Amino acid sequence: MRFYLIITIVAVSMYLVLRPSSSVKDESTSAPVVETSTAQVETTEPSSAAASSIVSKPAVPVPAVSVGADSSVIGRSNIALMLNKLSECTEIKNTVPSGPVEPTLSSVLESVQAELGEPVIRSEDWNTTEISMADGGKRVIKIETVYEDDDIIKRLKYYQVNNQTLVPLELTSEQSVNPSETFLASLEKEGDVSSRERSERV
Repeated sequence: MRFYLIITIVAVSMYLVLRPSSSVKDESTSAPVVETSTAQVETTEPSSAAASSIVSKPAVPVPAVSVGADSSVIGRSNIALMLNKLSECTEIKNTVPSGPVEPTLSSVLESVQAELGEPVIRSEDWNTTEISMADGGKRVIKIETVYEDDDIIKRLKYYQVNNQTLVPLELTSEQSVNPSETFLASLEKEGDVSSRERSERV
């Protein structure tokens, strides 16, 4: 039960880090919150000699992110901060890499592997890719994974984004069920990939 609770917290944290709806402006406005948290740690530091035996975990510095920074840079900054806070929130000893960290579930699993061990089961529920078209429009490629008995079925859904509404685009049965990597790559080449999302279960 404790393991599933930890993974749930990690999944929510990663969603908040990676969700494409968060603009660069939103990420930049979150910086004061980090500074406030750091200030609280400094003000609560024991000043008496009796409390000098308390050892606090040094905070991992969060690199400053410019307003025009790429979303991947922002993601790496946020995931590093999240990993640093993981042991504090869950009481799980984890490893915080000193270098850049990719905002993926694999990074989180590697961080807690020494304490929790290897995952027994890991599966993907869905993944989405947002495409920015040359005419200014957007399209969304969504692949849902369905587990039926011993079979794993990939179902493709393709959407046009109109006024924040997903309008399904027609696909053949061959294209929509277990689509080939070649076909998926051809859909992505119709525009520029602006964001990716993935939901995994451990």
